[in-house]
Amino acid sequence: MGEEHLIELRQERTGYKRFFGIWVLCGTQNVIVDTGPAASAPQLMNGLSKLGLKRLDHVFLTHVHIDHAGALGELLDYYPEAKVVCHERAVKHLTDPSLLWKKSVSTLGETAILFGKPRPIERERLIPHTNSDVKNLRMIETPGHSAHHLSFEYGGKLFVGEAAAVDEWKAGDR
Repeated sequence: MGEEHLIELRQERTGYKRFFGIWVLCGTQNVIVDTGPAASAPQLMNGLSKLGLKRLDHVFLTHVHIDHAGALGELLDYYPEAKVVCHERAVKHLTDPSLLWKKSVSTLGETAILFGKPRPIERERLIPHTNSDVKNLRMIETPGHSAHHLSFEYGGKLFVGEAAAVDEWKAGDR
């Protein structure tokens, strides 16, 4: 498969230590799972630069909530060859995130503002999960946290987004 890395996106807010981590899989295909919030895009790009990632083939989005997909626009600017595999029902929210943003602000309030507003994504960059032909990728619809949630099995690993609980919480992390 190749190498795998976890880029931690630190947040300057109480209760968010060890909150966002982006998996990067390097090999024949270079892939990342989710992007983190828009406000963390500089950290994500810095982490990818430190890894020396010159090419990105795919972004696998578990779901389009702003904490998982908010930095997608900035990431795709830097990697113009990359395509995004997402739930077919997520495409409309990625191409026009205005309703997603409105509901995020309504639900999360100040936290949404801190995460940052997602940018629209060009339709041709998106691959609905029902049309994906990424070799060795298996997608599992895992609705619950969101109706458009996907889990990905790739490279012998299972990436579940928020379909499972977070582990490794330690006293003092929150």
